[in-house]
Amino acid sequence: MARPEWQAGLDPFIEFLGIRIVVEQELPGFLELDLVPSHANRFDVAHGGVLMTLLDVMMARACQAADALARSPITIEMKASFIRPGQGRLRCSGNCLHASKSLAHAEARITDAAGEIVASASGTYKYSRP
Repeated sequence: MARPEWQAGLDPFIEFLGIRIVVEQELPGFLELDLVPSHANRFDVAHGGVLMTLLDVMMARACQAADALARSPITIEMKASFIRPGQGRLRCSGNCLHASKSLAHAEARITDAAGEIVASASGTYKYSRP
């Protein structure tokens, strides 16, 4: 199955959730997700697992963009803080704070359509072998 150019390189699970890559000039770009009922928890706001996935994918993209070999980063650990309920269209941005030969550390944040922060995270990633 051919993938649209803007979705190239995403895992099937990420595509299933409806997460989109928005490239604005330079990598890692941004991620966007329009929440649908299946993304909600019992309080009718974004489920924490959906938010964690957005944050994790964004940080991994940031670490990959920082690696000269463009290796795939594998999550070692991550910590997230949920600040306010996520609703509507969410946007996730992030950056790699440090990258070595084998590990990288990144941060990411999710905002809602009003620009209010919904969640933030930091994580450590191990680069896969080329």
